[in-house]
Amino acid sequence: MHTVLSAARALAAGLLLALVAACDRAPPAPGPAGGLEVEGGSLSFTAVQGQGVPPAPQTLAVRVDKDQAQRIGTGPALGETADWFAARIDGAPPDLKLVVSITRTTLPPGDYKARLEVATGDAQQNFLQSRPVELNYRVLLKP
Repeated sequence: MHTVLSAARALAAGLLLALVAACDRAPPAPGPAGGLEVEGGSLSFTAVQGQGVPPAPQTLAVRVDKDQAQRIGTGPALGETADWFAARIDGAPPDLKLVVSITRTTLPPGDYKARLEVATGDAQQNFLQSRPVELNYRVLLKP
């Protein structure tokens, strides 16, 4: 019996970076290896500057071929510097959920964009593939 994705909840941006670094190359183009699908490709949030409670978390469905992908992780895309969101993978393979939360409402009013990646790896921690998710965050001026 497979122990597929047994630590899926514990893996985050570190796995994404480790998978890419282990291969010592750029991520491969999307393809069948790893059988990774992320439903939708973007999420949008809105908050009033300084509001006490951030917007509700949002989810996207993630499906992975558990016979190929032994590890999955999510985190900011390489080079991404946005610090106003958090992301995690919930559930059990093959049907998982990407959960994205806003962590700050104190940003100056404006529109913010960020990109995160959902990535898979094999049992030897070789990078298989990744899917981008675009995040849009609008902070409104406090009335």
